[in-house]
Amino acid sequence: MNLVSPPTDSIYKFSAIAGLILFGYMGYFIFFSPDKYKEKEYKLQIELSSLKAQIQIFKDKLIYGEPSLEQDKISIISDLNIDNLSSPRIKEIIFKFSIPIQSEYSNIYRNTAIWASKWHSNEFERSSYDIYKNIFILLLYIGEGFCVWGLLLWYHSIQKPNDDELRQKSLRGELFKPCCQSCYKEILFINERGTESDGELSKLFCKDCYVNGSYIEPELTFEIASQRLSNQLDILNYSHCKKRRELKKFKRLSRWLRLTKW
Repeated sequence: MNLVSPPTDSIYKFSAIAGLILFGYMGYFIFFSPDKYKEKEYKLQIELSSLKAQIQIFKDKLIYGEPSLEQDKISIISDLNIDNLSSPRIKEIIFKFSIPIQSEYSNIYRNTAIWASKWHSNEFERSSYDIYKNIFILLLYIGEGFCVWGLLLWYHSIQKPNDDELRQKSLRGELFKPCCQSCYKEILFINERGTESDGELSKLFCKDCYVNGSYIEPELTFEIASQRLSNQLDILNYSHCKKRRELKKFKRLSRWLRLTKW
């Protein structure tokens, strides 16, 4: 499998990449979204301060720039703020002024409506984030799990052909077995190996069991061989459980496995 090939060539590769993308996206959304909403809120607060300043300037222009303005109207205009711009009483007073005054009021009103829309939109997004935050955290862990699972099995699938190749070579007798396939003794040194009829070292048996291509004890039975191993394990002080495991492995040695397989 090619590492740089598309992820469709292996379900594990696809899982690893998809899990990584999900993990990264959810991580970004969880850890950076609050900062994004705070930044928007900060900008909206600056816009609000600007709107309040415009309203204050507009109020002063009406109160001090219109000497004929009646006292009751002055009182109403003095209470003008961002929350009551759309008041019918305010509109009734404003639209009795000149066209430039009306136009300035309309601009302030429109800018305030745009700001309010942005503010409510940001609040809605932040409240939605708070509601679904636990789901996003769950998706974060799911993405992490898929990524780790995919990477482990992907790595295993890459290594597997090498393992299969070694296994096939071992079955064909192309590799030296670490233990004698007759008595189960571990072969530590090269001079402990038996020999084939052509003088080559045996890849399966030790010199105590196999010489010149023949078993030293051709009539040896599995029962006698396993009893010898059991006695040797007792001498080495193997525990009962460990001894039982070794005797199970003994049944799968090449010499004795052939007796049960055709």
